[in-house]
Amino acid sequence: MAQLRTRTGLFALAATAALLLAACGDDDDAVSGDTGTTAAATAITSSADTTAPSDGYGGGYAAPSATAPATTAAAAPAAGGTTVGLADLAGSEALVNSEGFAVYLFTNDSEGVSACSAACAEAWPPVVVEGEPTAGDGVDTAKLGTITRDDGAVQVTYNGHPLYLFAADTAAGQTNGQGSGGVWFLVDAAGEAIE
Repeated sequence: MAQLRTRTGLFALAATAALLLAACGDDDDAVSGDTGTTAAATAITSSADTTAPSDGYGGGYAAPSATAPATTAAAAPAAGGTTVGLADLAGSEALVNSEGFAVYLFTNDSEGVSACSAACAEAWPPVVVEGEPTAGDGVDTAKLGTITRDDGAVQVTYNGHPLYLFAADTAAGQTNGQGSGGVWFLVDAAGEAIE
């Protein structure tokens, strides 16, 4: 019975990961075949490879481990009282949100304009705020700003880069999205990508 529950749980996790990965694909998949589903299966069956092949959103979704859920409430955009601080992440001082979750920039964005919406924003939730964001220790207040997204949400920016979380970061301090697709990167105190 326990073995059946374990298999059922793993199947549910695999299905969730496949849906999130497929959601980050572009419309070209409809013409050239469903590469998102194949990529999801590859990412889930190969624990050494944690990123999916490049898609319309730069690699989309890193496969979660079998012990962690694909998303958590903490990875959802936080409203109000958003502080951007610095923490030691993956050996570098990088930006984090109020809860200590890694913050990323998307190199496909142009200054002050987010290129990540719809399915992309489900895998890479924007860091949103009500009012103005607050700078934590080591963060330059002058570099903090906001933009208004197409859906009306106010997204935090740093050095002109819109900021995002990663849905597969299920605990503070994780950096599962670092380098995803060659376009998603942690952000340093100067507001530049950590590559």
